[in-house]
Amino acid sequence: MLLSREGVEAFREAGIAVGHTRDTEPHWEADCLLVSMGAFEDISDQIDESSPPVVLVLESRDADVENHRAASDFLYQSDLTERPELVAQQLQTVIAAQEERQPQFTIDGPDDTADDSTYLARLFEEAPDSILVHDETGKILNANGTAVEKLGYPRDALTSMHVSDIQAGTAPDEFLSRLRSLSADEMIIIEGEHRHADGTTHPVETWVNRVEAGSQQRFVAIARDDTERREYEERLETQRDNLETLNQVVRHDIRNDLQLVDLYADLLEDHIDDDEGCSHLEKLQEGVENAVDLTTTARELAEVMLSTTVDHQQVRLDGVLLPQLEKIRESYPDAVVTLDGGVPSVDVIGNDMLDSVFRNLLKNAIQHNDKAVPAVAVSGRVSDDTATVRIADNGPGVPDCRKSEIFGRGESGLDSDGTGIGLYLVQSLVEGVDGDVWVEDADRNIETDDSSHEVGGAAFVVELPLA
Repeated sequence: MLLSREGVEAFREAGIAVGHTRDTEPHWEADCLLVSMGAFEDISDQIDESSPPVVLVLESRDADVENHRAASDFLYQSDLTERPELVAQQLQTVIAAQEERQPQFTIDGPDDTADDSTYLARLFEEAPDSILVHDETGKILNANGTAVEKLGYPRDALTSMHVSDIQAGTAPDEFLSRLRSLSADEMIIIEGEHRHADGTTHPVETWVNRVEAGSQQRFVAIARDDTERREYEERLETQRDNLETLNQVVRHDIRNDLQLVDLYADLLEDHIDDDEGCSHLEKLQEGVENAVDLTTTARELAEVMLSTTVDHQQVRLDGVLLPQLEKIRESYPDAVVTLDGGVPSVDVIGNDMLDSVFRNLLKNAIQHNDKAVPAVAVSGRVSDDTATVRIADNGPGVPDCRKSEIFGRGESGLDSDGTGIGLYLVQSLVEGVDGDVWVEDADRNIETDDSSHEVGGAAFVVELPLA
């Protein structure tokens, strides 16, 4: 096979790197490979889709090329030497055609020439989620294997359909309107159902992206089968309803029994005339009262734990705290409850259960107090973006090693027999409105008009964001 100097120059000007050989080591890195009939027989088993185009160079125009169909094209030796410019144009066409036949991935539609060796095509085809590609009108342009299998349509049928044919539970116009409002590379999540070829449906959660495909707008929808998650949520909802019913029934029955105990305790007062008996009766009545309070706390905690939404409201701080101070004074007339400097008249972020926070902290300060006269001092202050309420007492205090864990569910608090759910409720409610609560040591005496109560107890601090 001869290649003239003019031929070399013509190929160079055309930007073609041509390899030519008569042996079994062809130049596979070339743009195009020129081989003789004999050389082709030696290398034909090495030719695959990654090879450059192979062009047969025939010695005569009578040569038989029937058994050489693996070649990309053929030309004559005379043209190679006498008309190299024409051959250069022919090779450019062969190279361009070869590049067009290379496996490529396109989001506009399935490529029949692509195979599993194409990395992106395999990712698309074998993704565990259904993937649909459609245009702005909703016409489906491409679908992966998972979508074909899940929906039960042949691929050619699926790619001739509209998204509204399979998207159930969503109005087509509303669906497309939401998609058209997307900016490039923006994503939305849509919950709905996909309709199968047999008419059945399954729930899906679909992520839809708007992407630029050359000059065209395309939407890539990745739909995940949501059956398990929704069934799990339905089970949780049923369990939540059952727990709420159980909580109501149990609290109702317990409170009825406690009222009966309290009634008989009152009747016993006329039949007990010794100090020891009166002391026991007083402890019984206190226990009944604490148990009634506990059922109230349990109800409030159940409402928090079983709630599926967080309710943020604008609440007047003094309007919540001051009534609780009056109630605690009425319930515990022997205790000293003072207000140091007043309660800030500001609006904070809270909800209907914010009063439970202060009620539980005030009762905790008295019920777990080991002094003859329990004393509680309440103060408040306002910073740039928060309001803080501090409730200090003269009780036994909280050791440093327990300050971080005392709000945990089931903690008994100050080495008492209590269950600790009151403090757990306090933390749950405060953190639910993006606030904070902690305990520290009380750092000053609690003063009244006629007495002074030495500190040494705990100070519970509630910090709430301003509304």
